[in-house]
Amino acid sequence: MSSGALGLGFYGNHEAHTGIEMFETTMRTIKGVIVAVRNETMFIKNTLEVNTEPELDTLDQIFRRSIGNSSVQESLKHAVDSMRTDVHNGTQNIVRINRRLQQLNLDSVVNLTHQVEVIRWPSTMAVLSVFALFCIILIIGICRNSRSTLIAFTVLGLLAVILNWLLVSVYVSSCVALGDLCVGPDALIYNQAGNVLDKTIVNYYMDCPDGRENPFTKAIGQGQQNVDNVESKLQFIARNAKSFYPEILLNQVINSLRSHLEVTERVLANLSALLDCKDMHKQYERAVVSICTPTLNGAAFMLIAAAGAGLAFILLIWISAHTWMYIRKRVVCAESDYVQVDEQDPFLPSSAVMAQSSASSRRSRDPQIVGRPRHTPPHTPPFPGAYNGRIPRGSEDHMSMHGRFTPPPSG
Repeated sequence: MSSGALGLGFYGNHEAHTGIEMFETTMRTIKGVIVAVRNETMFIKNTLEVNTEPELDTLDQIFRRSIGNSSVQESLKHAVDSMRTDVHNGTQNIVRINRRLQQLNLDSVVNLTHQVEVIRWPSTMAVLSVFALFCIILIIGICRNSRSTLIAFTVLGLLAVILNWLLVSVYVSSCVALGDLCVGPDALIYNQAGNVLDKTIVNYYMDCPDGRENPFTKAIGQGQQNVDNVESKLQFIARNAKSFYPEILLNQVINSLRSHLEVTERVLANLSALLDCKDMHKQYERAVVSICTPTLNGAAFMLIAAAGAGLAFILLIWISAHTWMYIRKRVVCAESDYVQVDEQDPFLPSSAVMAQSSASSRRSRDPQIVGRPRHTPPHTPPFPGAYNGRIPRGSEDHMSMHGRFTPPPSG
């Protein structure tokens, strides 16, 4: 019974470990998506501000040179100013995405989950292994009839009972908490995430309904529109400025701007794919399944195992106690039988045996006599002239005189 309970505990611990690892992996995936979105937005911001602004400054300096056609010059300068405005607006639209996700931080969840599991899994394995060792100690004590081993198991078994019922309380609390989470996970996540994110964002990624607009689509669309405006103004400059300004310098600046705009468009497309709800919603469902299926089942199995092991150890303590008490009684009986056989000397008459038995009983009651060595005087043969243990009447005086002058036995 105890072995079965411990085996169920090992299985439940493995199931819980699998679920927690799945949850941690899912959280890391969602965190990776959020970090990728932040990196993409910062890359677009740096591309537009750091790389594009110097090129626009170069165009502005080129178009400040006076040419014969002032209207063309003004239109080119106006195109550069319009490009600068679109670059600034596009940067702000992209940065707005990062700002809406700035307060969302999953590092604490991932790190806490990892730290707890690093401690929980080996600790549970160690406790269950110690309980199995207690059972082995009991088996050894029974097989060897070792009273000291059985007493040691009784003490260790009491400790195991206390630990098992403490674990039962912990597992009950865990199962109740996980059960409440699994009954309504959407409401709990909505309340917790609604404090750091907009409600529209939370609803979009938790439900992912068909036809609902991405809350980031507007910002991405406006950023894409700003990039398109810059590209159209760049084409206008390329058509009208070649006839009035050096073509080599213009081509160098225009080609550099086009390369930056192409990179920005690719990053915007990748950003739009990252912010789509399908992958995020799939990861959210996977996280819920990892908590509500293997983790909850593992906690329930460990709860049953801890309760069963607690009851089994109570039974084993009872068996162990009665076993070593039986061994003690058997040893005492064996010692008493040995003393009785030792005291029954066939060469002593019945009166001498009774006297010696009474003396041994007095020695067992008196601690001062117990320590003294026992001496059994040798059997004295009958004196000459005795017949069947009877002394003739005429020999009594002779025997009394013989006993008076006979020295006492040595020893």
